[in-house]
Amino acid sequence: MTKIIAVFFALIACVQIIKPIGIFGLNRRSDAWKVAALGFIVILAVMVLSVSLKSAA
Repeated sequence: MTKIIAVFFALIACVQIIKPIGIFGLNRRSDAWKVAALGFIVILAVMVLSVSLKSAA
């Protein structure tokens, strides 16, 4: 699951560098770091949830 999320956000960051998306403050090419940071946060949240759900079971 985390690999799919990482690839998804990497593709979005590449698109942002080539042609800015223009939504949610992504108006410049240099804003690709925001996409990478969001991807890191999402992956971290998925990992925390999966660990917490495995320990609860």
